[in-house]
Amino acid sequence: MDVPRRAAAFLVLTCFFLYFLAYHERTASLGEWVHRVSDVEVKRDFSKIIHTKTVSAEDIGLDDPNRRIIMVGDIHGMNKSLHHLLSSLSYDPSTDTLFHAGDIVQKGSLSGCLSVLDFLSSNRVRGVRGNHDQTIIEWRTWMEWIKSLKGGKKWLDRVDKEYEKHGGLDDDEEKEMKKRRGKWWSRVPKGWKMFGEHYKIARCVLPFFIDAYILTPRNRAMTQEHYEYMLSLPLILHIPSQHMYIAHGGLLPYNPKRPVDHPKQPLAHLPTLISRIVGSLSTVRLDEEAMRVAQEVELLKEVPQNTDPWVVLNIRDVKDSGKISRKAGKGTPWAKLWNKTVKKCNGFEEAVKKGKNRDGLPCMPSTVVYGHTAKRGLDVHRWTVGLDSGCSHGRSLTALVVSGADLASDSLEARSLEDQASFSTSFLPADDEERALHEDEEHETSRRPKTIPFGDNGVGHLYSVKCPAP
Repeated sequence: MDVPRRAAAFLVLTCFFLYFLAYHERTASLGEWVHRVSDVEVKRDFSKIIHTKTVSAEDIGLDDPNRRIIMVGDIHGMNKSLHHLLSSLSYDPSTDTLFHAGDIVQKGSLSGCLSVLDFLSSNRVRGVRGNHDQTIIEWRTWMEWIKSLKGGKKWLDRVDKEYEKHGGLDDDEEKEMKKRRGKWWSRVPKGWKMFGEHYKIARCVLPFFIDAYILTPRNRAMTQEHYEYMLSLPLILHIPSQHMYIAHGGLLPYNPKRPVDHPKQPLAHLPTLISRIVGSLSTVRLDEEAMRVAQEVELLKEVPQNTDPWVVLNIRDVKDSGKISRKAGKGTPWAKLWNKTVKKCNGFEEAVKKGKNRDGLPCMPSTVVYGHTAKRGLDVHRWTVGLDSGCSHGRSLTALVVSGADLASDSLEARSLEDQASFSTSFLPADDEERALHEDEEHETSRRPKTIPFGDNGVGHLYSVKCPAP
């Protein structure tokens, strides 16, 4: 490569690197709360959102055929099931990198939830926030704020003690709470439910608990270490080396309020930093890998729904109007839109040479691993893997396992699995859904592991363990 071409290629990669760093840990607000203090409105953000974190190739080490990544679906406090699954996989933290898809707590027992937090936080397991995790974070952040105010800790201790001792508040206190009146109740954000399951997980071990009870797993609660661990979880993990995202609810490949080939859609044009210089440097052989990763980052930034924390945490379907639904069966599953769009990706070369390709999009495929949708059960397609197989409902806990050897496998093996890549329990009538899910889970568990295509030419393996009935 001559000097001008080397310089141009270096410029492309340098620009991309600076852009990537600027976006790396972008934060956003989820539900700011406004409180009036001395006639001055004060905004407080209890969400503490981290939008995206990036996991490097060195972090997972899949260039070594003996290393693995293990991605676990919604745990929901099912601690014994989690350890049963990891034991069945012969999990070894020295060679395996463990990830979770969010909703690590709630629904299971309080003891189980806290044990899950003990394990994940002490081992610094990577993962993303789920919608239930987010609610717990917001409650705990609110509690920390209340306790920082003069008299706040005393008030919080008193109402917690009263509720714990009597199973509720006295009539006057109950009225104050419901109407959000008084110095302290007015500081509870509207719509928040105090003393619910999320609140119970979030609260600290208060001094009166030690006086009133023997401290047992049943009445202990979330520690500062647990809280800091949950705060460290982003909405999205981006793993560029595998061209993969992990997000609890899901992501969109384009803004559904515009046509998929609209010029403002990130998959409908070359990455911004690349396209700006292609015209003047048409002889430069562009780095396809850098372009691909740049476009993956732009997809997180330029699709407005992917920048909205509520969407990333809650999305299940997309309505015809483009509106996002958190309920399954209210539109088109976002995963269907993702797979349909990614199939149109024709790569970058033709776009650089000839401009827009009418038969496809100037993009490369990427994979989304997610949770959140237990009603659909295990939901696997070529470029999306839904891992919430309903452990908290007594069905199963599932992990997707990929090794360095799997990624080095013959691409013919992956292609031979293409026709078998999609299976789910979607679109069942409501009254038949639960029964069918049980039948399907039992069938799938009996033939585990199931091998599926993963990434460009590799394979992954799905493992499940049966969970106890709730």
